[in-house]
Amino acid sequence: MTVDASWGLHRAILAALREDKAVLACVGGPEAIGDESRRPCGDGPQGKDGEKICGQGGEHGGRENGKKDQAHPSIKLGASSTACWHSATFDGQEHTLTLDLESPKGDMAVRQMAAAVIERLHDADLLIPGHALIELQFECSETHAPDAQGITHCRMFFKALTVSD
Repeated sequence: MTVDASWGLHRAILAALREDKAVLACVGGPEAIGDESRRPCGDGPQGKDGEKICGQGGEHGGRENGKKDQAHPSIKLGASSTACWHSATFDGQEHTLTLDLESPKGDMAVRQMAAAVIERLHDADLLIPGHALIELQFECSETHAPDAQGITHCRMFFKALTVSD
């Protein structure tokens, strides 16, 4: 079995997004692109509004004031999974991953962010130390109406295939 490529793949995706001018124009800067999503779940810590929070620690789910950041759009890595993908001639992995986009600027702004992300990542040639990226494909996305704080959410799904060098 090959060494897990998911960490390197995640790092390469974040680096690609943080260096892309169209993506940065949508989110305001590289600091808006990060590792963890704030998403509802059944077993995470509870925020002030009673919502369970996954993926972030702290009293307020990783946010200093206990509220979602209403001033800035963001792109965060969401859930991911890795499965064995190999044959007699190669060792590889199939990765399924999500990116969670948030914007206080409404539906069109989050869709513009999603379009920039797809443009940068779909069929991208990213460097992953110790592995080769065979394919990175955008699969689908879900965009939701603004929440109570006026934040529009979009979850994007990608699939990647990697092999060991």
